Amino acid sequence: MFSSLDELVAPDGPALGDILEDKSGNFRTAMEDRLTIDEIKSLNLTDREKAVLSCLLKGCTAREAAARIGISHVMVLKYKKAIIKKWRRKRLPKE
Repeated sequence: MFSSLDELVAPDGPALGDILEDKSGNFRTAMEDRLTIDEIKSLNLTDREKAVLSCLLKGCTAREAAARIGISHVMVLKYKKAIIKKWRRKRLPKE
């Protein structure tokens, strides 16, 4: 279980925050600094989103995850964006 966005997914691998970071906004200021895999798994992810997340957590790049799952790297990025959107919806207070 991960307790921080800065915790490495694998030795010499990326941090959880690097995997889930949304490059279009300031991710770290919008989110709390604590996160667990259980929180992400409780988001009612689709099977494909779970497969993408699993590959990314193993340290795969978008292209490597795409090859393993059998989809395009663009779809991997879209699934990643959907995961982030679901997580934000759960984590951010409603306005």
